Parts: sequence; C-alpha cells; structure tokens
Amino acid sequence: MKLYRFLFVFCLLIAGNTIAQELDKQIIMTLDGEPVYASDFVRVYQKNLDLVQDESQKDVDEYLKLFIDYRLKLREAYEQGLDTTLKFQREFKTYRNQFARNFLTDNNVSEALVQEAYDRTVNEVNASHILIRVNQNATPEDTLKAYSKIKDIREKAVNGRSFETLAKTYSEDPSAKKNGGELGWFTALKMVYAFEEQAYTVPVGDVSEPFRTRFGYHILKVNDRRASAGEVEVAHIMVSPKPKDTVFNPKDRIEELYLKVKQGEDFGVLAKQFSDDRNSARREGKLDRFGSGKLNSEVFEKKAFSLTKAGQVTEPFETQYGWHIIKLIDRFPIPSFNEMRGELEKKVTKDSRANLISDALVAGLKDHYSIGDFSEAKSFFSAYVTKDVKDGNWAISDNSTLDQPLFKLRDSVFKYRDFAKFIYNKQVNKGLSGDKNTAINNWLKEYVDGKVLAYHRDHLEQEDKEFSNIVSEYRDGLLLFDLMEMNIWNKAKKDTLGLKTYYETNKQNYLWDKRVNVTMAKVNNKTDAKKVRNLMKKGVSEVDVKSQINSDESMTTLFSNGTFNVEDEVLPKKLKIKQGISKVYEEDNYYTVVNIKDVLPAGPKTFKEAKGTIVSDYQDYLEKNWIAALRTKYSVNINDDTVNLIKTKLED
Repeated sequence: MKLYRFLFVFCLLIAGNTIAQELDKQIIMTLDGEPVYASDFVRVYQKNLDLVQDESQKDVDEYLKLFIDYRLKLREAYEQGLDTTLKFQREFKTYRNQFARNFLTDNNVSEALVQEAYDRTVNEVNASHILIRVNQNATPEDTLKAYSKIKDIREKAVNGRSFETLAKTYSEDPSAKKNGGELGWFTALKMVYAFEEQAYTVPVGDVSEPFRTRFGYHILKVNDRRASAGEVEVAHIMVSPKPKDTVFNPKDRIEELYLKVKQGEDFGVLAKQFSDDRNSARREGKLDRFGSGKLNSEVFEKKAFSLTKAGQVTEPFETQYGWHIIKLIDRFPIPSFNEMRGELEKKVTKDSRANLISDALVAGLKDHYSIGDFSEAKSFFSAYVTKDVKDGNWAISDNSTLDQPLFKLRDSVFKYRDFAKFIYNKQVNKGLSGDKNTAINNWLKEYVDGKVLAYHRDHLEQEDKEFSNIVSEYRDGLLLFDLMEMNIWNKAKKDTLGLKTYYETNKQNYLWDKRVNVTMAKVNNKTDAKKVRNLMKKGVSEVDVKSQINSDESMTTLFSNGTFNVEDEVLPKKLKIKQGISKVYEEDNYYTVVNIKDVLPAGPKTFKEAKGTIVSDYQDYLEKNWIAALRTKYSVNINDDTVNLIKTKLED
C-alpha cells in the first residue's frame, strides 16, 4: 500500500515555472472565502498536461473543473482533521526528510564527484587487499600499532613476498584465508570511497601506501584493469512453474525448447508461441538492453553477459522466476555520461564520498548565514574547560560569558552555554584522548556545523521556494490519499450490499465474450502435425502423443491447455469454433491442431467473476456522487478575469 501511496502522491508533484511565478499573487478562485492562487493552478496544469489522456481536459476551462474537485477534496481532508492524525504526521515527516536530502547538497562538488564516478565506471578493477583492523575511536597507541603492522606487511610485499601469501598470513579480513585477499572485478561505487580511490589511482601491479577506512588500515594491490562490460540486448524464453498443473514440468519444457533452438528453429517464433513472459514474447522474446546490476536476477545477468557473439544461446538455467534460455542480440559499450547522470547522482549521495559534499555544503551555508571564525570562543573555552575533561569528569561552572550569544541563525540564538553542554555530553559519553584544545576546536566545528545544517534543513520551506512547493504538494497528496481511501476506496470494497445492488443495476456491463476450453498441439512440421491430429482424433493422451512423435534427438510437438476468448491471439486466426479436433492450421512457420473440448457462449458474468471490475466502477460511482455533495457543502467563486489572464499567458 505504501508504494501505491507514493505513486499517488508523486503524480501530484509540481515543478516551479516562470508563468506560475508571474501569477503568484493573482487569485483564481475562493473556496468558502479562502483564496486559491493562480500560480497553484498553473503549476498543476503544466505538470500534468502530458499525463492527461482526454484531449478536452487540456483546455483550461475543462482542467479548471478537475482542479476545483482537487481543492474541494483537500478542503474536506482538513475538515475531517486528517492532517492531525499520527499516521499522516509520521508519513509526511518521512517524505519531507527524504526530499530535504536532495536540497542539502553542494552542486559544484556533487558534479565533480558524479563526473569522477562516471570516468571510473567505464573501467573495472581487479584488486587484492590486506586489512589490519583498528577501531575508529582507538587510542593513539593502538592506532600506531595497527599502522606499524600494515606498514611492515607492505614492505614485505614491495620486496617481493607473495601478496596472496601475506594476505592469508596477516590479513584480518576473514575471507582472506580462502581468497588470498582477492576481491575480484569491481567498478566505481562498489567499495568505500577511500578504497576506490586507491584502486583507481595505484598503477597496475603496484601496492598502495597504507590507507584507513572505517574498518581499519589497508594496503591494496591492483592486479589488473579492463574496460567495463557495458550493456547487452538479449531475447529470452521463460517457462514458469504452474502450481495447479501437477503434470507440467517447466524444466522439461525449457529443455524441449532448447532442443528445438539447437535444431535450427526460429528463437523469436518459439518465444512468441511458448514464453510465459508475455510482455517480451510479443517482441519475439526481446528485452530492453541492460547493464550489470540493472535486473532483479544476478543469475540472469551473468548468463546474459557470458554470451560473446550475436546469436549465441545459453543452455537452460533457473532463476526465481522460472526456467530460461537466452539469445544474445547485441552488446553495447558503457552509456554516455548524460545517460547515466541520474543514476550516478543517486549513488554518489548514498556513498561515503557524500561526506565531501556535506563539508562543502556546510561551508557555503556558513557564508550564507554569516557565521564567523569563533576565535574568541576558542580562546574562552580553552581556558574555561579544565583538564578534567580528559577523564570525563569536567563540570560546567558559573561564568557570565556562558549567557552570551555564540552565533545566530536568523532569529535563533545559540549561546556559549549551549556549546558548554555539548562539551559536557561529549566527554561523558566518549571521554577524550589527545590534546584538549584540539578536541575542543573539533567539537566546536562539529557543534556549529550540525546546528547550521539542522537549521537549514528545518527551514527549507522559507529558504527555498522550489522545496516549499514540493513539500506542500506532497502534504496535499498524502491527505488526498487518506481521504479517498477512507471515503471511497475502502467503502467500495467493504460495502457488499452496495456492490451487489450496483451489479444488479448495471449487469449489462459485465459480460463474457464467447470462449473455448482447448488443448492445443504446436508442431514444427506439417507431416508430424497430421500424425498428431490423427492420434488426437483417436483419443490418445498428450503424454502418449508426445512419446510417439518426439524423440531424444528431435522435439517437434508441444501441448498447451487453457480457456481463451475466441479472439485471443494464442488461437489460430481462422479457427472454426466448434467442439472436436480442428484441422491443421499453419501460422508463423508452425502447425497447430486444436481440440475444442467446450464452447462457452457469451453471457453475463457472475458477481464473483466480475467483482474486480465492479469494485472499480462502484468506486467511480461513489466518487462522482461524493464530489457533487462537496460542491454543495462548500461555496466556490471563480475569478473569470484571472482565468482569462492565465489563458493569455499560456498562449504566449
């Protein structure tokens, strides 16, 4: 349900635009006396213009009717207090914080890191490493001990000792005992940034200097580099399990199809006839081109990338979706930077390199809010905080300076006392190792940076108009979802009596087309097709027909069962609809024989058979009546002059 909620809200998202800004203070209508501004209407109209399928709704007057319905629903949501529920407030806060991350970044640094990620993505690295663990908050003694140990191991490696042997002997990465420290092939954004930096800058065959990550100290040897695999375009045939058919075996079926491919039969024709991935089957099994990590099946990707020549076909293999065979159509190099930009931007913000972006952002915000260098504060706290802080025993003592402002963010004042409490909590929670003044300066930076970033995040609506619009529209979208769910969707699902009454009144809208229940034999040659037909006419079972016609070396015949609309593309186009064994039909280089076991006439669907459609139609019926009631409940007055002004602006 959360996914549907997200999609529902997302469709209401609106980007800022010039026309909307020009109309910011113009009132397009009042709703119960409250103004609704033209800029809000224009943003909605322009955002959803391409999503509207009914051309008449692209007319401003027609779309205004939809906008009025939208605002009436929103007014009712507030009237029902849906904005005060714990569920709404929790979800809205989550969405707001997620979007805030997109606005809490330094674009210049982000662009440089995205470009760097792309430049590295076009190559893959094969590397090995050795790890000596050390805690991030380790004492200087323990840190030095770990560093000295990794330094000594590097000397051994540089002087010719086997890196693999050293990894198995000394590395504190548990996997090193088996793999000798080898990490295999990887590309950008697969490792922590410090590790990636070494992998892409150290020459092939060389060993890096010791470097530190959150795991400890490493040395890394670059074994090789190569161009990335890029993307592939493939076709596939998929056979899924059929739990209700106890006779059917998907592995047997895919092996039958694989044998047909090896015998020279057309892969695309087989995909159209037999693949259970109906979306790709219509395109002869073709999938959109993809790169590593793009699909939900690692097994499928590995099999696809193992193919090197166009036309090459994999042996049958299994994924979580069923059994497959893949045919390679073409391979493609890494996409251009512009094609990958969006994907890379998302990954960079989640990667450890994002700390570089955060540092640059805070520096910019300090300039924006005119934050000074705190030289006086540093001097004060250097004298005020005693050496007891090292043992976690320092206490805040009275001092008039503590009530002075340390810095301001708009109307928010942060005092010396606030930072003193921050120091107290730090030394109590973690204690202090190293120099006191250095620690105080680091804590001051941490405190100020945190407050600046938090203030900016919490006041983004006032600081950034685009963010304000997005958040406002998400808020409205969540409210509308909850309103519709409570007043229409759930009501339609649970109102059994209303559903049945609606069905009886509109029964003429829920009809079956003429259908047939069939067993179909697909044969790859006319001679065997005639044999199959004769056997079927004699009442021979599917299993016995296949055993008589097929062999281990030649797979010519496959059977399918089901109930189909007489116009279904699965059936032969000119099939005569009558019970019994059909003649042999030839289509797409295949020969089909159909046993029509039953002809089901057109007629009304039962309530159970049509329930899904009935619920949807009943929801539309309830919503239409509900909107009419809202138009009566709330007064709406349209400003025609503003509407005409909008039309003029949109035409310019």
